[in-house]
Amino acid sequence: MSLSLGIGIGLCFRSIAVSVVSMVLADSVVSSADQTAYTFAGRTLGSGLIIIAGSFRAGSLITLNSLSVAGNSANIHVTSSNGNTSAAFIASAVNAAVSGDIVLTFSGTCARLGLAVYLFKGYTETAPYLTATATRTSTAGTMSPNLVGAISKGFVIGAGFNGLAPGHRVGAASAAVDAQTNYNVTVNCQSGANSWTGITEDVDAEMEATGTAVVQAACSAAFR
Repeated sequence: MSLSLGIGIGLCFRSIAVSVVSMVLADSVVSSADQTAYTFAGRTLGSGLIIIAGSFRAGSLITLNSLSVAGNSANIHVTSSNGNTSAAFIASAVNAAVSGDIVLTFSGTCARLGLAVYLFKGYTETAPYLTATATRTSTAGTMSPNLVGAISKGFVIGAGFNGLAPGHRVGAASAAVDAQTNYNVTVNCQSGANSWTGITEDVDAEMEATGTAVVQAACSAAFR
């Protein structure tokens, strides 16, 4: 009698795409060109959600009318204005280009302008779900654009304008955050420097060597 035993095993694997969640500072730039429209050509971008954290100063009341990234129209999510002449803002646009132009238009002459450019990969929403603003006038000290509400796992971005002598500065900072309730963000504006708590400083750049707008403004936004 002969006995034949056969055993067969079949395995089937399916590829599952996993989104890599990350945020990096891709680029930064400042200008003191005194223009109503600025074009920053060939800036480093990348495929994902581009978040612009910036600040500007003008001699009179102006507003940021539009912003585009490599031809993609950006949404301006939050602006913190102090005295109507100095402001910090956060905007975002979905982008696929490795590099491209960043174009901003204003309602009047913008004297000074500075930007930090972040690349967010693995995002689930193209707009922040929480934002906050804060201002300070005349003296050095802290501003606290604290985010109030349910915080999701993701990233927090901050933008600030420092108008203290000897020069005006743009500040930007970021941090990865876990789920929690509320998130405190503080920027301490001093002469010639910004310092942040709650998020890590990425950009602290002089927009002009001397300045006349002794005010500060800051904003923050949470992305997921």
